[in-house]
Amino acid sequence: YEESYFDTIDGHSYSGFIVKIKAERISFWYIFKIIAPIFFILLVSWSVFWLGAKQVETKVTITIVALLGLIAYNFIIASEVPKLSYLTFMDVFILLAYLFSGFATIIAVASNAYYRNTNINVNFIDRYARYLGIGFYFLLNLINYYYFIYL
Repeated sequence: YEESYFDTIDGHSYSGFIVKIKAERISFWYIFKIIAPIFFILLVSWSVFWLGAKQVETKVTITIVALLGLIAYNFIIASEVPKLSYLTFMDVFILLAYLFSGFATIIAVASNAYYRNTNINVNFIDRYARYLGIGFYFLLNLINYYYFIYL
């Protein structure tokens, strides 16, 4: 610490001290222990769009297991991240992973229902969802990153 005298606006001098604390965040830990596993689980969820359009039971099983995996993983990492009263980048990242894993389930079920009702080939839905889903997830997380880093 360092002893110092402060001049305030009222013109009086007060004695005090200054404490300097150097803190550093280990960002690679967050990347390898939280972000990468969550992204991998999300990729597993969106891998269902490489399966056949008629394999709805398999698709739903995979997406639900991935969603449950995300929930379980969130309970595991809950003790590793601080509990705050506001949203952080990591909170939004995890929330988006939940939403997109749920969207994969909804799209798989809805495309199968559309196929059963119309007998129209729905492989085009899977082709678009393969790339647009993960691409849109990346885009939203870039916006998330920009918001929390630069704003």
